[in-house]
Amino acid sequence: MGTSAEPEEDSSSRRDEEWPEAEKAEKLARGAALKWASAVFYRPDKLEGLGHYRSREAQRNSSIQSRLKSTVQSHLEGVSSGLEQLRSAAGDMRSVRRDLCAVRWHLLGSAEGFQRLAPLRAVVMEHAQMAAVVRALPQLSSVHELLAQSLHLLHGQQLLEAHAGLMALERLRDDISSQLHCSSSLPNDQALGVVESFFGGLQELSDALAQQLWRVVGGSVRLVQEDPALFVSAVRIIEREESVDDALLLGSRAHRFPAPGRPKAWRQRFYQVMQETIAAAHFKAAHGDVKGPGLGRHLAALQSDILAELRVVKDLMVQCCPPHYDILSICTRMYHQGLSDHLQDILSRDLDKQEIFMLLSWVLHVYHSPEMMGHPDLLPEVDVSTLGPLVSPEVVEQMERKYVAKVKASVTEWMRRTLEVEFKEWFREEEPEMDHLGFFQSALPVIVMQMLDENIRVASLVTGSLQQKIYAMAMDELEAFLIRLREALGECGKEHQKDRARPKHYISYLLAVLNNNMALRLREALGECGKEHQKDRARPKHYISYLLAVLNNNMALSSSISTLHPGSASLAKPAEIPSSLKTALDRTQKKACRLLLEELLLDLQPLSVQLPSRKWLPGAQLVNSMCEVIDKYMRDFSHVRKPIFTFLLAESEHLVMNHYVRALMEKKMVCRSAEERSQLSTRLHQDACQLRELFHNLGLAESEQTLEVIFALQELIRLQDPALLSLEVLGFMTKYPDIRSLHRTPAGNRRCCGVLPSVQYASLQALQRTVSHFRGTSEVCEAPAPLGLRGDPTCEQHGDEHVSILLDLRGDVSKEVRNVVLEMMAQNPQSLPENYQPIFSNILVPAPELPFCLRKGKCA
Repeated sequence: MGTSAEPEEDSSSRRDEEWPEAEKAEKLARGAALKWASAVFYRPDKLEGLGHYRSREAQRNSSIQSRLKSTVQSHLEGVSSGLEQLRSAAGDMRSVRRDLCAVRWHLLGSAEGFQRLAPLRAVVMEHAQMAAVVRALPQLSSVHELLAQSLHLLHGQQLLEAHAGLMALERLRDDISSQLHCSSSLPNDQALGVVESFFGGLQELSDALAQQLWRVVGGSVRLVQEDPALFVSAVRIIEREESVDDALLLGSRAHRFPAPGRPKAWRQRFYQVMQETIAAAHFKAAHGDVKGPGLGRHLAALQSDILAELRVVKDLMVQCCPPHYDILSICTRMYHQGLSDHLQDILSRDLDKQEIFMLLSWVLHVYHSPEMMGHPDLLPEVDVSTLGPLVSPEVVEQMERKYVAKVKASVTEWMRRTLEVEFKEWFREEEPEMDHLGFFQSALPVIVMQMLDENIRVASLVTGSLQQKIYAMAMDELEAFLIRLREALGECGKEHQKDRARPKHYISYLLAVLNNNMALRLREALGECGKEHQKDRARPKHYISYLLAVLNNNMALSSSISTLHPGSASLAKPAEIPSSLKTALDRTQKKACRLLLEELLLDLQPLSVQLPSRKWLPGAQLVNSMCEVIDKYMRDFSHVRKPIFTFLLAESEHLVMNHYVRALMEKKMVCRSAEERSQLSTRLHQDACQLRELFHNLGLAESEQTLEVIFALQELIRLQDPALLSLEVLGFMTKYPDIRSLHRTPAGNRRCCGVLPSVQYASLQALQRTVSHFRGTSEVCEAPAPLGLRGDPTCEQHGDEHVSILLDLRGDVSKEVRNVVLEMMAQNPQSLPENYQPIFSNILVPAPELPFCLRKGKCA
């Protein structure tokens, strides 16, 4: 069995290799049978039907085998019939080959006979040519007559008849040329040359007709209104020529001899002539005609002419042209593209701001408006939005930047001139004008605001982005203007210090500056005015008045800045002023306020030299004089608006207090007796009461005054028992902690009256120079500048020196009591409470005398 199984396995393996599909089918069949048998005989009761299943499967197998046998038999019969047909076809092919070989040998033997027929072939060709000439003789004899007749018709504007003659002559010429070409594979060049020379006038007729057509097309807008028949004839001729071109190039005649002068492409030339006509009529203006006012007239002419011509095209020309010409869309595109190129050329030139504004406004608003391309007569057929922008967004942005630069240069120059005029007015012999409330002011803020507002409003007519750019530029220019105003105030102040009679109304003009208070280049002008005033205080004559006018103007303008913001009318609350502009406003106000307070200080300084002194003790003349000076200045300050007046009043009160206490600290006097101490105490009390009453009557509440420190000093002087000084000084230290310890004045403890930062310390610069001279040194210890008036220097001063001077002023304090007081101060250091307003830390005292071994006296 082993030997018999091996051949079977080999044969099955070979069969599997030859027929892998059969192996796969057999495996699938076995698997299916096994699955079916397991499902059928899974239950024991099914085993009884095993014989039935066996007989059924045997019948099915026999049926399948019979069908397979019949199928194989039919295939075998088909194969045998196919083989028989192949054998028959092979025999036929051999027979055909033999016949072809015989024909080939016969042709080779007849070649010499064909060569002897060549003269006959030439005679036949010549006969055919002569026959064609004979048939065309009647037409050829009338060629020159037809040419002359067609030219005559052309000169008589009978375009269709002239073109009919032209086409007849062209057909005759083309037929003769075609016959000459077809009669031989190589046509006679001489014969073709004769034909061309005979029909030489035909090309001239065609060119003359073309020129006449282009003249008609060039005046098409006028002709469709006056004589549309002529334009229609031209269009029909162009259509005929286009159909001939298409037939020659694409139709059944494309294989013929190429006709001379074809294709004419007159339809493309038709569009080209129309475009050239439009450009020559509207877009070839001379350079001088589009400058200044001429540009506005040119744009207005473009608007009216283009609209009128497009209406003619839509209403009349469309009816004269075939629909596939789409003449309205093509003309719209021609106008749009020509206008775009024309505007690009104009924008590339050096334009001023008015020209740029006109162009931008026209391009962005007029062109698409109902007055031009959006006219109801053109809609909906004309839609330029599909043609792209007339000027690219990049060019619009570039022109907006150029416009802003032009406006900025104009505004800068205009503000410079305005400031020069304002500066000269400060030195006039007249006070500045007043408003209906009696506040000093000038026309400067109104003029400047109107100018800036006008520029912003004009820019809003173009685009919102241009309006924003102009607004930002205006804010920058306002800030720069305020810087120049402050500098001008400084110059004016210097001139006034040199001659206090100049300007005559110095205070009035300072108040006017405060009233104006706006972000302009007023700061530089204020600086110049201050310098002039320092040189000669008699100049300007109305120095104070014009400073007040500057302040009033500054306030009026600062309140108007928010109205410049685009869309401010629709905002629920005023637009916020830029921080840099706020800074410029504050610095200008500070400059004007500082000049006013320095002016007050200069008038108080001669009076402060007299206190404390024994001449000052018995009478009230000195404080009366101080009150008169203060009252005079407050009357001047009343011409400034209330917020700034309140601030100036508070700063003046603090300045007087500081000035008064500083004078007490200069060691000019030492009480010799209890009576003098009583007189000094009484004088201090009376002066403080009088000054407090004065400022109270002027409108400054006692709770806002700082004169209380004079009352505290008076209590320290009035004390009769020196042994109680330590307790009194301790109470004084508790109330005024900056009188003791070395410290730096924190920035948060600087004075601020709610309207403007304090300028009191900068205003005391002149007194500091006096103190430095008293101390025997040229160095000046500057008090901390409030809120950015000057850097942030710190004045370091030992508080026990202030107390020592006060003890010296009493004149009855022994060394032991002094040591007790100073020791008590050292044991009870005080810290500055939050929001404390420093007083003594900003008051310098004379340097203590150094110990020396010799007595003071004259040299022996």
